[in-house]
Amino acid sequence: MIVYLTPQEIMQVLLDNVSNAKADVGESNGDNPYAVGKLSEAIGVYTQVVNMNESKRRELLEDTQKAAGMQAND
Repeated sequence: MIVYLTPQEIMQVLLDNVSNAKADVGESNGDNPYAVGKLSEAIGVYTQVVNMNESKRRELLEDTQKAAGMQAND
């Protein structure tokens, strides 16, 4: 069975992963390289998704502005 998540649900899962990894690092006082790597990876994935989402939002805004400009010229 395929389950589809909304963008908000995906972001929440990614943020939860960051929070869990941060807790693991805190419990080990930074002495667990695996936990530190897991935190670094979780933050990296979250950052990539946020940046991709922002990029897509900007593209949509620019396309909307261009379309509005074209309609104004007609």
